[in-house]
Amino acid sequence: MKDPGELTLAERLRQKLMSLTPAARLNGHLEYWSENEPSEKVKGLLESAQAMHEASPVLAPPKLMLVLGMLDAERLRHAWMNDPDALRGEKTIQAASEGGKARAKWSGQSETMQAAVNAVHAERPSISYEEVKRIVSRRYGYPLSALKRYTKNPRRK
Repeated sequence: MKDPGELTLAERLRQKLMSLTPAARLNGHLEYWSENEPSEKVKGLLESAQAMHEASPVLAPPKLMLVLGMLDAERLRHAWMNDPDALRGEKTIQAASEGGKARAKWSGQSETMQAAVNAVHAERPSISYEEVKRIVSRRYGYPLSALKRYTKNPRRK
């Protein structure tokens, strides 16, 4: 069995739904679909499930369990199709967030990076700008991509 942290949104929702009693599952569906616009099919299933539950509130008939399973499937499908994380992908969101933080980290240091580039260029004016960036990167620990984005060639002022 997978670790709960590794389960997808649909797997977590399915696990939660299946662990509830029929009455709790029905109440969960009623609450969920009151907040979201149900299709005609879902409206019919909810009405059928309510009628079956009211007819036999203590012991759930097999047909009620079948209807609840169909509601579970509709709810999973609806959640999957409308969840922003599912649409974009959780890893994509996480990577975008990390990339934005990394970029923001270096943008505030553009003056110090430019000063380092100017200092290395003053020491060795005959080397190329690319070589200056490599030296600055090794010496001061700045990434080459940040040096490319936030510095200018000292020869071209």
